[in-house]
Amino acid sequence: MHYAALAILVIVCQTVGLVLAEPLAFRWADRFLTFDENELFDEPVNYLDGDPTPERWFPQLVDHFGLTSATFPQRFFVNDTWYQAGGPVYLYNPGEGANSARKVQRGFVVDLARATQGLVVSLEHRYYGRSNPVPDLSPTNMRYLSVAQALADMAYFIEHAPLPQIQSAPSTRWVVVGGSYAGNLAAWMRLEYPHLVFAAYSSSGPVRAKNDYYEYDLAVGDRLPCHELIADTVVEIDHVLDGKDTQQIDDLKKAFGLESLNRTKDFAGALVDQMATLVQYYAPPKSNHTDSINAFCEYFSNHTTPLNGFAAATRDYLKTKEIDAAQTFNTYLGAKNYTLEQSGRSWFYQTCTEFAYWQTAPRSPMLSMRSKYVDLDYNAGPCRAFFGSHLEMPVPVDRLNERYGADSIDVDRVFYVNGEFDPWRRLSVSSPVAPPRQDSLKNKYRVIPRASHCYDLRAPDEETDWPELVTIRAEIVATFQQWLNDPAIAR
Repeated sequence: MHYAALAILVIVCQTVGLVLAEPLAFRWADRFLTFDENELFDEPVNYLDGDPTPERWFPQLVDHFGLTSATFPQRFFVNDTWYQAGGPVYLYNPGEGANSARKVQRGFVVDLARATQGLVVSLEHRYYGRSNPVPDLSPTNMRYLSVAQALADMAYFIEHAPLPQIQSAPSTRWVVVGGSYAGNLAAWMRLEYPHLVFAAYSSSGPVRAKNDYYEYDLAVGDRLPCHELIADTVVEIDHVLDGKDTQQIDDLKKAFGLESLNRTKDFAGALVDQMATLVQYYAPPKSNHTDSINAFCEYFSNHTTPLNGFAAATRDYLKTKEIDAAQTFNTYLGAKNYTLEQSGRSWFYQTCTEFAYWQTAPRSPMLSMRSKYVDLDYNAGPCRAFFGSHLEMPVPVDRLNERYGADSIDVDRVFYVNGEFDPWRRLSVSSPVAPPRQDSLKNKYRVIPRASHCYDLRAPDEETDWPELVTIRAEIVATFQQWLNDPAIAR
């Protein structure tokens, strides 16, 4: 099941279509938010000389709000290469994906630690990777997965961190860092645990939970120069689906390489994958490489009809990403598969219970990049099949928004960064419809021109980084240096 964006989501910043070692039955929800952290840490620079960073384990509480004192082993990694006594600790949360040593070896957070003589810790999120408080992911066992439990995990870790080289908080200043969903957590840690968290760096955090997130497609369309051709083609596809002519629908599926999908809505939902991926994870091409967005749009002009071009682009996408359509886009596949390897199931549970983030088709007269069949029912319908009929539908997102403030969150010493072309920006503090923000010394709000989801967290690249990105990264470093060194600000 390709859990219906990171959306293709990083929220961990997992890429849609990414071929995983695990079975593909739980990949549908990756389209909601998760982002591919491999994109952030793929630079061939190893700041650590010598042996690879060993994994460590912390005895974390299973339930921070119950009567049990049971614990589970939570995985973390440490890089203290540049740490000097009195320096900050950067607690990096990898969000809805597995942890690894690369999280503390590469990426912009490592540059930030080096510039401030800090230590980097990457703490794996419960229910992801190898940090599991339960033996399987059956519906009953999902009860310990929530934002509140995840935040309490970090607080408990800060209070009891097995790091002999540092003093406990607040003597040591902790800075929580995250991107996408983990960007939410970073800001919310500063809000919920200000006595433990000195500051936060929140990248591309969609802090407002929403059921009907049709604006995602509006952002995708704004970024694609061929969006009108795509929208016209989607209308043509919907016309065929409306006709319910079995032969015509089968021919259409075959043209797109999706003949293995039996449900009409699964076919319709599969078509948006490549476009969302292109925009959400767009990166400027390296020298002598083709721009990915331009290459995609050329399909619509280089074939006899835009529909044929869309079909060819989809076939090539499936082939290049080695996607098994039947395993990837079957909405209900794997509903009874409870094995721990199905990490996509964990993120799907979070969307079904707290976030929603359902990417739906914009309604007329707005141009839509996806079929009208990709509606709330398509996105939310499987929730009860997977986790039980007791789940509230629509998702009660107001609870989360009211508790943490959504895009009106009010807390100081948080540096918020968003990408101009990130489809998730419209749920962030920098959304065009969010309450106006007053930039100040104790709070920073930056939108990087031309940037996509979590781009600022990537390892710097002299070949492809552009001036505005370089400038904002330098400002991030300077701001944290000032926050850490100015006693008046540090109060």
